[in-house]
Amino acid sequence: MKTLLSGFIFMLSITALQAHAVGNDPVLIRVDNGFVKAEHKVKGPLNLYVHSFLKQDFIETGFRTVAAGMVKAERFFLGAEGDVVEITPANYKKKIKQYLPNAPALHKRLGRPGFRFENLSSMVKFYNDFRVSAQIAYAENDQ
Repeated sequence: MKTLLSGFIFMLSITALQAHAVGNDPVLIRVDNGFVKAEHKVKGPLNLYVHSFLKQDFIETGFRTVAAGMVKAERFFLGAEGDVVEITPANYKKKIKQYLPNAPALHKRLGRPGFRFENLSSMVKFYNDFRVSAQIAYAENDQ
């Protein structure tokens, strides 16, 4: 029964993801022993993928735990040069520093307003814009 319910929830989440993926390319990302379908949210030297799904929510009454319905949840993944890794609120500072070693200005801002986990999409865009402008400046200096 539990396996059937989790399979049903996964199918619902895939359907919701397909309906939500307007303008963003759906991609498959290998996670553990399987794949998840995700939206390609930010494209560039560093890519951001988001896997949206529905999960069961619970309420603790003090006496017992009661099912409260379904809520939308998301998993985030960073990808660069064919390597994709999951990024969470617990590991985002470490992963940003690992995947963006040449962005010390961004490293200094991590954890401050505008550079927190909930701003992940704008941080990736910020980095990609920085990389593109640096490449343009390098190309102009090379001529």
